[in-house]
Amino acid sequence: MKLRADKPERGSTSGSGSERRKDRRVPTPTGMWVSWKFEKQRHTSRVLDFSASGAFIVTNEVVAVGTPLKLIFAMVEGELKLEAVVRNSTAGRGMGVEYLSVGGKELAMILKALKRLRPW
Repeated sequence: MKLRADKPERGSTSGSGSERRKDRRVPTPTGMWVSWKFEKQRHTSRVLDFSASGAFIVTNEVVAVGTPLKLIFAMVEGELKLEAVVRNSTAGRGMGVEYLSVGGKELAMILKALKRLRPW
């Protein structure tokens, strides 16, 4: 089996070494919103992209990498509640989060939403 040098395998790092996603991201052009909470602060933000293992949340807040969050996504499929951890954060842009301990019901809802959003 030949691997092309210009196409990294799923889960591998790109040339910059920063790409470590487990799953392909799906943009949310129609808009998806998430309420998120850490410590005693609550926020509502737009979701830029969404995958089976995480999301990128648009926010001006700077949240430290490693911070645990509670998320509630408002989706056509229903309300999705997940716990997550911040994996990257960029001031003025937002944060990438990874979901923690996704159950069967939550995974089914995520996969249904991905099928609806997926452009391919």
